[in-house]
Order: sequence, then structure tokens, then C-alpha cells
Amino acid sequence: MKVKPGSLIVNDIFAPNPVYPADSQGNINTNAAALGVILDDAAFNTLFGMNTKDYDYDVGVFYPADANSADLRCRNEEDQGRYDCRIVGGDYPGGRGFIAHSDSAWTQSDDAEGSGGFEIGNPFKDGAFSGGGTGCHANTNANGDGFINQLNAKGTFAGQANVNIAENRDCQCNTVFVGYPDCKPWVHSGTPSDGTAAAGAEYNCWDRWIDHWVQYGTGDTGGFPTNINLRDVAGCWMTNMRDMINLQNWFWLKRFDYSTTTDAHEYWGWNEIPVTSAITDDSNNHETLAIVVPQGQGSLNDISHFEKDALVGQMDWYYNAGYLVPGLDNIKNRPGSYIVMIKQIADGNGNYGQYFFCQNVDLGKYKVVFNQMVDGADPGSCYVDWS
Repeated sequence: MKVKPGSLIVNDIFAPNPVYPADSQGNINTNAAALGVILDDAAFNTLFGMNTKDYDYDVGVFYPADANSADLRCRNEEDQGRYDCRIVGGDYPGGRGFIAHSDSAWTQSDDAEGSGGFEIGNPFKDGAFSGGGTGCHANTNANGDGFINQLNAKGTFAGQANVNIAENRDCQCNTVFVGYPDCKPWVHSGTPSDGTAAAGAEYNCWDRWIDHWVQYGTGDTGGFPTNINLRDVAGCWMTNMRDMINLQNWFWLKRFDYSTTTDAHEYWGWNEIPVTSAITDDSNNHETLAIVVPQGQGSLNDISHFEKDALVGQMDWYYNAGYLVPGLDNIKNRPGSYIVMIKQIADGNGNYGQYFFCQNVDLGKYKVVFNQMVDGADPGSCYVDWS
């Protein structure tokens, strides 16, 4: 697999739970403190280039929500008339092969790479060898055969019939909803573009995508609101990071329209960005380790003993993999011991920002040590050591 899923953390995004919070089995548990690595600037620029803030940036692959980009997506090979699939974690074993465009027939094949087997990048810009993490959502049946289960929402938009939320067989997000002069990509989500905005108000228009999905799509109960995990199956990818942020924010703001998961603590707030495994797996590219404190908790000292044990389990994995080397003497090394914490703070409107901090925490096997910065005397430090 050349691709792994990562997430962008930036305070332009105001949904809670900015990264995937996993329990010891890898399942979503929003009570869990999530441990991961923050890539340095050089690695980020290698992955995406240096112009990611430009309005016309279009070489990336960005999902505004959890998407199963590397494990449950089939990469479209238009010139071959097929989808290339390696379906990992489907309902049944198997899932490596090709799905024909013409009749959806499944051909089992060990030659299939799946979406995670391609290099990252917009396939329409970078050619046949890119597109890692793109494609349509898929699953396996009882025979181990793969099939596309991407949810569609086809209906009339702006007088045009049969408009879908995905615009092609690659399941790229349809930009028809924002392709108007009054749609401003630099405007933060919040002002609706449905005609109720105040005169002269500006908006980015990605709320229209959600409105179209709710109007013409179907959920597991035949309508909306429905289970938030169906957002994975309806999920599409975008080429511009700013567009991802805008739609990600609208998912949060319009959660009552489409999801039964509306509470901040349980909400799936993270985005998903395919990244190159060879870069993320290289500890020389790690700026620091980071722990995201669960929503609703102000400190790691406040999480339960069970969740502390789960965090120790995550730290064991990083230690055994060679990405964590505890001790004061390893602060400046890569791999090393340096770490930060991220706390989620709500504003007066119920939207969230991220706050980086450190504190002393004893987890039993490991501890986080915080040395306060003293002007002119001590630059301060935050690192993992043995208890």
C-alpha cells in the first residue's frame, strides 16, 4: 500500500474531533485520546507542494470527512474500462480484483493494486500512476466479490436534470454547485447560499452539495437524517484544500439535516487526506508526536483509567515501531521523545478550534514531562519519559 490516510488540522476548520479516535481494535471511540505524528514543513510540501492555499490549486486529493480512502475505494481506470480494487476490511474476505464499467462484473486478480496502491495526486493532472486514495466506495459480498456501493444523489439542480453529488466515475465531488460568480471560495462556511442570506452577503456555496444529497439521496432508513457512517459511502474527493475545509465545515453546520449523530462528542469531525506511506513512515519527517485530548475533556488527567491504558497501548505501538524513544536526552532526535497535546475549545457559537499545550501526565508505564519556558533561561520542553 503506497497510501495511508492522514488529516489536516487547522483552525479554519471548526468541527470537533479533528482526527480519527481509535480504540485498541481500531474502531471509532470518541472517548479515546488519539496519538499520531505531525509532519514537518518539508514533508508537507513534498506531499502537496508549496501553493496549497491558492484558490486555483488542483493537484491534491482531499476528502472533507471520513472516507475509507485507502481501504474501501476502487481506483477508476477509465482507459481500461474498469475499477481497480483491493478492498480491505469489507463485510467479507477477499476483494482483490477488477470491476467492469460495462456490467459491474467482478474478476478476481492478484494484479489489482486498489486505490491505495497508486501514488497520491489528482489523476487528471498527474496521469495514470497517480490517483492514490481516489475512486468510488466499495465492499465485498458473501462470495468475496467486490462491488461499488457508492451512494448517489441524482436530481435537478439549477434547471439541469440528473445532477449527482459525484461528477464522474472517479467519484470526484461535483463542482457544479459552486460554479457560479456569486460563490466565493475564500468565504468561511456559515452564510447559506439558499436565498436566505442577507443582501450583499458572500458565501462559498458548498452547502448546496449537502442540500442536494439530502433532497435526492437515500439513507439506511430510506431518508434523512441517517447514520453518519453513510457519509463515508457518499463521500467524494476534492482537488483543493480550501474546498475541503468549506464542505467539512458545512457538514458540521448542517449535521441536523443529514445525520442522527449531532452531539459534538460523538460527531465524526475529521477530514481524510491520502498521504504517501514512504514519507509518513520516515521518522525524519516527523515534527513531533501529538496527542489529541477527547472532546469535552480539558486534560489528559481527566480521561478514564481505561482510556489511559488505551493510550499506553498506542504509545507501545509507536515505541515498538521505532517512532518513540523516551527520555530527556532524545528530545531533539528523530525519532525521539518530543510530544505536544491538542485540546478542543468551543467558541460562543458551538464551533471548535484547536489549542496546542503541554502538561505533566503520569500514564503508569509512560509519563509526559512538561518544563515551563522561562524567558532567557529555559526554552521549555514537553517529552515522553518512562514512569
